[in-house]
Amino acid sequence: MKFRKLAAMVLAIVMIFSFAACDNTPIEGDGSQTTDDTSAEETSKPPAPPYQPNPPLPAAEEIPFPGYDPLAHEMRDITSWELISEMTFGWNMGNTFDAPREQGWGNPRTTYAMINAVKNAGFDSFRLPVTWENHTGSAPEYLINEEYMDRIEEVVQWVLSLGMFCILNTHHEEPQGNSDKGWLFPDEENEEYNTMRLVTLWGQIAERFKDYNEFLIFEGMNEPRLKGTRDEWNGGTLESQRVINRMNQAFVDTIRDFGGRNAKRHLMLPTYAASANREPVEVLSRGFPKDDDKVIASVHAYIPHSFALRNGGTANWSIESSSNRNDIDWMFNRLQEHFIDKKIPVIMGETGAVDRAGNLQARVEWTGYFFGTAKEKGIPCFWWDNGLFYREGSNGEHFGLMNRTAAQFVFPEILEAIMK
Repeated sequence: MKFRKLAAMVLAIVMIFSFAACDNTPIEGDGSQTTDDTSAEETSKPPAPPYQPNPPLPAAEEIPFPGYDPLAHEMRDITSWELISEMTFGWNMGNTFDAPREQGWGNPRTTYAMINAVKNAGFDSFRLPVTWENHTGSAPEYLINEEYMDRIEEVVQWVLSLGMFCILNTHHEEPQGNSDKGWLFPDEENEEYNTMRLVTLWGQIAERFKDYNEFLIFEGMNEPRLKGTRDEWNGGTLESQRVINRMNQAFVDTIRDFGGRNAKRHLMLPTYAASANREPVEVLSRGFPKDDDKVIASVHAYIPHSFALRNGGTANWSIESSSNRNDIDWMFNRLQEHFIDKKIPVIMGETGAVDRAGNLQARVEWTGYFFGTAKEKGIPCFWWDNGLFYREGSNGEHFGLMNRTAAQFVFPEILEAIMK
């Protein structure tokens, strides 16, 4: 997920298990303000309780892990088209292993019970966002901390033991804070260094997971972009788009060279910033690897932005409005034109719509239309769940669906809209 998610999480001061931390900025339209003509009768009523979509729930009982031996599961030699045809809808474990430490952004320690709850909810695919940067040594080896690698492998095994597909990625490997461009800034000046870091990192991951079958998918980069520039979110420049194409190819070559089952590993390659805009999609489609039937285009979309993501945006969306549907239709038609019609499989690795103080019906309608359209196009979609839930007075990226402490999904209406 975009690193701007960190800005929302920095506002969190108190960790309340899987509940979201909140700032003090009021949400527009949250009903907390009264007008001058409010009657005395109305003002004498006790205030309504704050909107509370994620009430306290008892912690889930732990479930014993049955174990997982990767070599006990054969590797099928199938195309990525065949692979994604077996996938329907997926769930992101956001703001967990992409944080500086597992519980650093307010979510509880991951358990097998959580993963089992994702499976039981109906998801057949799981995206595991991981930031490796804080767990690697110094140049030139950039060795990944062994304990951290073990922990990631443990969670991967939990997912695979339940028969779900697991996407393992590199998430916030990008310029941090006030640091210089460096890692990961996709321009020609930094391309050699970035590529070296990318292949060094993925070489270690490929070696560790070389015995795993096709249910484990590697995603080379997450939203690579010109961070901190005016081009960051507008589709980038032609130079940056071409640099990303070359880095994608370096990632593919690296995985293929690392033996074991990596020759048949399915790999996801992002557009610039994982954008679904026309130019980044066109450039990736033109530079997509040839003669490899196990590669997949990777895009993200939170549209329309004013409803799905933007801070202070609108709480309203209705399937009855053609103007509401247009952005979604245009985006999926664009993906069909540049990927599907060109025989390039594609996965929507992140999407969702934030909770704006209780606009549940609008979110349900949006979810049904977005995920339904994706299904018609043959594009598996993954909901971005960062564990953030709306709290009174909060303002942020409230994408949470599952109370992780309880291992329980708290918006069954949205789940139903995804699944049907």
